[in-house]
Amino acid sequence: LTLHYLLPTREPFLKLVQAVEETTPKPFFIADAGALLNAKAIGLAPKFNLFTPDPGELSFIADAEAAHPAYVQHFIFNVDNTEIARLGKEAYASGNAPDYLLVKAAIDHIMVKGEVYGVVKDPLIPALEPIGGTGDTITGIVSALISSGMDPAEACLKAAQANRHMGEIVRPTPATKIAQLIPAIADALKKVL
Repeated sequence: LTLHYLLPTREPFLKLVQAVEETTPKPFFIADAGALLNAKAIGLAPKFNLFTPDPGELSFIADAEAAHPAYVQHFIFNVDNTEIARLGKEAYASGNAPDYLLVKAAIDHIMVKGEVYGVVKDPLIPALEPIGGTGDTITGIVSALISSGMDPAEACLKAAQANRHMGEIVRPTPATKIAQLIPAIADALKKVL
């Protein structure tokens, strides 16, 4: 079960997470974007299995004191690869991250229980960065792979690789729309599976 953008409303979110907790069998629970920010803000991160943050979202979940992403201690525009590993470890140690993190960045980081499991650097397709929705495609791919029965950490690696190959196949420019990239996901997955 993957949650994405949600209104930051406390009570409905609490009810939803409680319903998932009571479901048998309990689904693998993934949060991206507003859902992961909401989960951290109200102390429900441990109820999830995977967060898929970008560096800015990671800065928020790693900051035990921040009640809102605007008030993080870390300057989010300077989060580099060394910082990603440290912030991921801090987020997990403070109970603000689930067991699995897939941090979507120039170098994608896959973390398990606060430790780096793997990184994905190549192919590097800088034109993907400004295209809205490319982080969402990673979250969708990892959701599908986990749903198919793949080990979560391996699914995170494969999703990050496939998303980059999607860009390699399409050869986007910053003006490319996400709808032009999505059809390449199947071929990108063939390269990594």
